[in-house]
Amino acid sequence: MIRLLFLLCFFPLLLALRGVFALLLWLRIRRAGVLELVLDHSRLQKNPLWMRGLEQAIVLCNIRAVHLRIRPAKRGWATLQELRGGLGRISESGVPILVTLESADTESLYLASVCDEVYLAPLGDLMFSGVAMELVFLGEALERFGVEFEVVSAGEYKSAAEPLSRSYASPANRRALKTLVTDLHTQVRKAIAEGRNLDEAEVQVWMDKGIVSAADALEAGLVDGVMYEHAIEECLKRRLGKSGRVIKTKRLERSFRMLRRLTPVWRRKSRIHVLHLEGAIMRDGPRFSRKTRITQEESLAAIEALIDSPPDGVVLYINSPGGSALVSDIIWEAMERLVAKVPVVACFGNVSASGGYYVAAGCREIVAQPLGLTGSIGVISGKLVLGEALARLGVHVERVAGAEGGEVLSTTRPLTEIQRKHLKDRVREIYAEFKGRVGAGRGMDSDAVEAVAQGRVWSGSQAHAEGLVDHLGGIDCAIERVCVLAEISPKRAAIHYQLVEKAKPFWARMLGGDAQAFVSRVEGMVGTEVLVIASHPREPLAMWPVEMRQD
Repeated sequence: MIRLLFLLCFFPLLLALRGVFALLLWLRIRRAGVLELVLDHSRLQKNPLWMRGLEQAIVLCNIRAVHLRIRPAKRGWATLQELRGGLGRISESGVPILVTLESADTESLYLASVCDEVYLAPLGDLMFSGVAMELVFLGEALERFGVEFEVVSAGEYKSAAEPLSRSYASPANRRALKTLVTDLHTQVRKAIAEGRNLDEAEVQVWMDKGIVSAADALEAGLVDGVMYEHAIEECLKRRLGKSGRVIKTKRLERSFRMLRRLTPVWRRKSRIHVLHLEGAIMRDGPRFSRKTRITQEESLAAIEALIDSPPDGVVLYINSPGGSALVSDIIWEAMERLVAKVPVVACFGNVSASGGYYVAAGCREIVAQPLGLTGSIGVISGKLVLGEALARLGVHVERVAGAEGGEVLSTTRPLTEIQRKHLKDRVREIYAEFKGRVGAGRGMDSDAVEAVAQGRVWSGSQAHAEGLVDHLGGIDCAIERVCVLAEISPKRAAIHYQLVEKAKPFWARMLGGDAQAFVSRVEGMVGTEVLVIASHPREPLAMWPVEMRQD
């Protein structure tokens, strides 16, 4: 009764106040004509839904032009493709995008090429080298110190341990990566050529040169002009017919979020939950690391919460090079129980390979960007043998054990032939389970899975052709597909976003950026795959071969 009286007396008044406030806010931000957008890969921009929200805000707030500034950042090619798609949709909607670059690289030009006008600073250079992968091998260096890495793998292309066990890439690894890089490079070159209305052969010529001056970039048609950033005001005035009032991106986003909160509460919408898993798959990530990890405890807690209170649909956004095969399987089992309750569509980020693919194998559908990396269906295991290195330092270890099996755990002795055979059998067993999960989820027989497995990494476009991916696209495509499966309208769907990550302890946060930046630099030097192997000694791993560096 009290609730009914409240609804009858106060609810209309609250709605009226909400409406008046929303109208005033809308009228205020509509006076802004130009959006100043800086792409710097800040924490907010790492949210896969960020570009989707920005597109909606531009339409709602009547933005008439965008001044885009692109800052150098290692975003990953799939993320770049997602951003480029969003910028293209904004431009096609009739909102011109003008780009100013102080200096540029292949990534920046890839993004800028879909925009209306591109300007480079007079002394700015274009580092135009295309797509490349760099592999660092520590095998010979470790051998000089008396350190050996013993590895057992299942799959011809499963080469995650090669950085620690070899001096050069294996022929299979080199062959697969060459095919992969060629495919990615071709996609990027084609996109830039189409965006700038150039011939692909011309673009390749400039890529072969590597460094292009601003004058040469203008002559080649890679940019529209050479000028300093402040001169963009005249270009915007020419586009709009008058000077436009500038609004910063953060203010636009705050206003847009406020307007969404003021949406009438009686409009009940279907709930789509975006669950974001980011990083290497580990039992428990390093507490002092700035990098996000997919840890068993946090991931299971998030999935179990969705099982207990299921939404209308779930998008599993995953960006992971893999890691522990055991943890991957545990998360996969939880996802299977979630899939039994609600439609789940996996959306792959820059890298969703090996354990990252394992986790998503049971989803109803899989969506990936053509420039994303996936596959690497295979298993490895191994251990560092430090006995000779310790002996050189005068350290001698004696071990007394009741069974020879205890030697398997020792880091001072290599595996015996019997132990190596048993470990190889175990790795093959887990590999067979991995392929079984993929086959069941993708509706493929064992021979078909084996043909695309063996640890081989595929681009998103290649994976789509091989049947490992259902649709090419990004988060928008995944949301649309889960709405179709859930039989709801995308326009009536309320999107809830959750990033699952290991919370940093208080003492680690208090150390500040210097200590954490140091750890991140160490991680960058040794690679994620090395840290995962070191964190899971003698445990079978589902890890993709290399850490990709963009040039």
